[in-house]
Amino acid sequence: LPRTAGILAASWSPGFAQGAAGSKAQSGMGKAGSAVTFASPEAAYEHGRSALQSGHPELAIKAFEYAADNDVFLAQFYLGRIYADNSISSTNHPRAFDLFQQIVTEHAEVDVDDDPRAPFVAKAMLALAGYYRTGLASAGVAADAEQAANLVRNAAKTFRDEDAQFEYSKLLLTGEGLASNPREAVYWLRGLSTRGHTGAQAFLADLYWRGTHVQKDQTQALLLITLAAENATAADRVWIEDKYQNIFCGAGEGVRRQAQGAVADWRTKYGRSREETLGRDGLATIQPRALRTCSNGEVAQPQRRGELTADAPQKQRSEMSVGLRPAAPQSGSTLGLGDGFMQGNAGLGFSLRDAGQTTLTPPR
Repeated sequence: LPRTAGILAASWSPGFAQGAAGSKAQSGMGKAGSAVTFASPEAAYEHGRSALQSGHPELAIKAFEYAADNDVFLAQFYLGRIYADNSISSTNHPRAFDLFQQIVTEHAEVDVDDDPRAPFVAKAMLALAGYYRTGLASAGVAADAEQAANLVRNAAKTFRDEDAQFEYSKLLLTGEGLASNPREAVYWLRGLSTRGHTGAQAFLADLYWRGTHVQKDQTQALLLITLAAENATAADRVWIEDKYQNIFCGAGEGVRRQAQGAVADWRTKYGRSREETLGRDGLATIQPRALRTCSNGEVAQPQRRGELTADAPQKQRSEMSVGLRPAAPQSGSTLGLGDGFMQGNAGLGFSLRDAGQTTLTPPR
């Protein structure tokens, strides 16, 4: 497999977006075959980026196609993301697969520490891993768990991509495509949790709650899931809040009080700001929330960072931060919860935020 990079996705700059573009033709084809003229490949990229950020991914395609054909790196990456998005009419998984494969192959030697393309190459690796994990018949790609695991492992261990490390830890637990190693999996999950990775915090909370691969610790489970729910990204929010509801409702008052006493300290040490977790490229959406209650009607709604006003009473704010608030029973509002590990994104089983099967459309 090619060696690629993977640290957290960085913001772009005009020079970064330019890639190797330069002397090719400066027009593309618009709707119904009408010519669309761009001043340069870089201008086409900026046009596509503006359309994407405005909530119109379909309108970005022509511009990105033109820029991508002229070797603008970021146009290739975001075009792949658009085509991999199942929520829009322009979904084209074979084309997405080709784009991500091209990125991984052509930029195999990027410097993980100094090359700004490195984080995006890593995300392309995760997208490819998702396709190899399930297979893509329309592109003639057979399911290959070992190939998927190798891609994830490279991004996780060689290029330090945190999302890849999270996926790698889950593969180590299941033994899918590689040798099972629960001890190493827990090592990765604990490290990610102390660095503020909300998916890892929620997943580790589930292990502590069940006593699976770790000593059962309900207080630690509630502490971790509270912090994860406060800062969860739009892509992971539903499953993390599902897990919060399950743990909070099952925790006794003593466990809740103990967790509450540690939340503030953990929030300071291991929490991340809302800006860091909403979407690393600024394109994530904020999803609507379901009302969550326990079977007795008690509200089990985690507080998202920034929802509480500064003038709220201190006692109220601290209690709400771990869900400690009474509520009258509400008929029909209790949500059922299934067993088993959380799998992140429902489509591929990978939490491919910032690459692959995620919704791109931002708030309009």
